[in-house]
Amino acid sequence: IQGNPLLNSSENLANSLNNVGITLERLERYAKALEYYQEALKMRRQLFKGPDKNTASCLDKVGVSLDRLGRHDEAQK
Repeated sequence: IQGNPLLNSSENLANSLNNVGITLERLERYAKALEYYQEALKMRRQLFKGPDKNTASCLDKVGVSLDRLGRHDEAQK
């Protein structure tokens, strides 16, 4: 799998989306950060069907963003 250029490209894109989310979160643009985190999470779930530390990290960032937006019920799901 690591030698698959398409997988590596998709994983890099997911990482980039996550990094944009981090930058937006630091700028306190939580709603926009959430969009990027959700897209990164969606991609990671498609790439890695089982447990993956980066997928877990994305899920955490989605939860934190929802919490900061006051969407506590969604963050707990």
